[in-house]
Amino acid sequence: MIEPDDKRLSVRQQCVLLGLNRASLYYEPRRESEETETLMQRIDELHTAHITWGSRKIRDELRLV
Repeated sequence: MIEPDDKRLSVRQQCVLLGLNRASLYYEPRRESEETETLMQRIDELHTAHITWGSRKIRDELRLV
């Protein structure tokens, strides 16, 4: 765990020791919109039900709805 207030090691040094990219330390993932989540769920359902379908077939099926 990174301790930003540690006086012995800077955040940079702590990241090097952990093999962690410093930019990823400050990254905060954002939440997907409800519409995107619904679409991803539908794609997953179609792919699970029809494992032989490719992206074009799934796209065509989504457009029918």
